Amino acid sequence: RWLTDDTPGAALIRRLAPLVLLAPPALGVLRLIAQDFGWWDLKFSLALFSTSVIVAPLLFMIITATAIDRREASRRRVADAVRASERRFRAFGTIAPVGIFEMDLNGNNTYVNATWCELTGLSPSQAWGHGWQRAVHPDDLAQVLEADERPVELEPPGAEVFRTLRPDGTVAWLASRRAHVYDSAGNPTGYVGTITDVTALKEAEHAARESEARLQALLDHA
Repeated sequence: RWLTDDTPGAALIRRLAPLVLLAPPALGVLRLIAQDFGWWDLKFSLALFSTSVIVAPLLFMIITATAIDRREASRRRVADAVRASERRFRAFGTIAPVGIFEMDLNGNNTYVNATWCELTGLSPSQAWGHGWQRAVHPDDLAQVLEADERPVELEPPGAEVFRTLRPDGTVAWLASRRAHVYDSAGNPTGYVGTITDVTALKEAEHAARESEARLQALLDHA
């Protein structure tokens, strides 16, 4: 696993392995050369041993420090990329024409944009945690909670449509869509979603049904 794991220890072992494997043959070759030139004696052996005692730990420290620096630089790059992505997401949320929300897997709200607040009449602090449920019409809350407990991949196509009851007492129809957010290992960590105001569409549908009903009544009495 040391050949494939992406851990600091595994990376360090992969860097030190060539040094450990090459050191004995290199010392052997050095001894043969020294013997050929008549340099090999007790003093030379002691000098070589003393040098290796100093150089080996020094090389170890250099390689270790380099590995740690590279690992830390990589971690910083990833962290910077994540922060930059979050800033872009937040910036997009401030100008998006739809309401945007973010929740964890337990249904706790962690973010709403300005449009979401305009559509529901709640502030970000009021929507935090399970506070967002106050924006849902009491008659539709059970339906919305049931949909939230359903895995995203099992959701039917189309948007979840429900009513919102604003603090001023007005009622509006909203259509909601959501998608899972995954970590680097592919595990879901929560989801993001959007809401749009479809009140005009629902009113038009209601008016069309009433018109159709009146027409049918006239035909029945003709």
